[in-house]
Amino acid sequence: MMNSEHQYLDGQRELARLHALNRRITSIARSYELDVADIAEVVDRRIAKLAVEVDRYQTLNNHNITNFPALEHITDLRTSLIEARLALGWTQTTLADQLALKPQQINKYEKSSYESISLSKAIAIGSVLQEALVQRRSYSAGRSVVA
Repeated sequence: MMNSEHQYLDGQRELARLHALNRRITSIARSYELDVADIAEVVDRRIAKLAVEVDRYQTLNNHNITNFPALEHITDLRTSLIEARLALGWTQTTLADQLALKPQQINKYEKSSYESISLSKAIAIGSVLQEALVQRRSYSAGRSVVA
């Protein structure tokens, strides 16, 4: 992901070079009657990926702030962590065990509605809870199919 004007400009230059390379490959392939589809496919994939990054940076740099779904949900992160634990039927001790933490640490986090937590620790907790929720859904889906 591009996060600076320098990376954006480098991306634009690389994109132009890749387009030129693609034209040269196609021209050489025609001249020698070669099937260059495999090489062109690799270049095309790189062009597509880079074009998306350049477009995204341009959109953000133009202050287009209409599409930030992640930020809509990140504000709910603190309550979502607690709700996910409860939905799993886990105690604070169970969650602490999954994370190799002391139950008192989870209690401290939840008592302050996770205001005292670092982002990396919140992500770790969220990952453990998400994995458990996915496993629970898979298990429940499998049971209902059998029934």
